[in-house]
Amino acid sequence: TKLAELEKLYQQDPDKYARYKDATKRSKLIGLGSHLKQVESEKHINALLILGLAFNESDYGLSPKALEKNNLFGINAVDSNPDNADSFSSPADCVNDLVDKRLNKYYLAVGDYRANGAVPGNKGTGFNVKYASDMFWGEKLARHMYSIDKMLGGKDFARNYSIGLTDGYDPNDGLNVRSQPKVSKDTLLFEYNKLGMPVTIIGTSGSWYKIYSDVLDYAKQYKDGIYVSGDYVDILPIAGK
Repeated sequence: TKLAELEKLYQQDPDKYARYKDATKRSKLIGLGSHLKQVESEKHINALLILGLAFNESDYGLSPKALEKNNLFGINAVDSNPDNADSFSSPADCVNDLVDKRLNKYYLAVGDYRANGAVPGNKGTGFNVKYASDMFWGEKLARHMYSIDKMLGGKDFARNYSIGLTDGYDPNDGLNVRSQPKVSKDTLLFEYNKLGMPVTIIGTSGSWYKIYSDVLDYAKQYKDGIYVSGDYVDILPIAGK
């Protein structure tokens, strides 16, 4: 496991890697897996994303904020006042705060100014447009997610899906998302109000793409997917596929 690898670093160079002493015993990530999978099922946030974010923000659950405050994500440790980090009763409570009060409330809430797509992203699209000042934050998170998945057998990467970017009708119009692959007043669910919003394509129906919903309520209601017109989505290549 990753924590065992960190302990080996400490054994090889105790002065340089003192923070990784007894990593397999001290990390606040230990025992969190079942809760992450529960959150994934109920809140529709990929467990790999949450765990990768914890790796990224808490130095694998071993940062002072994680150990002292159960704060796995640097919540409210803003650049101007890093010591302002919130305290939580448990690591699971911190996960719930991240998902309920930040990701699903703001960064995945289509229409909110912080919502730029359900991917780690960069400064052009995804979480990192508004989430972190570090312009490479999204790349670091994606690297952790890929590494975790690879260690677990690459099951997520091997899934049959494509990634697309919405291009709308024109820069001033949004892209309608529908419950069925047809245009009618009754099928309209919501609108992507920005160009370049990433979508996960899990199937097709004629000229329509079936996608996962970024909106929690619709993700629960339409578990098999919802639809956008394929005329207004550009497919992106996925490295290695």
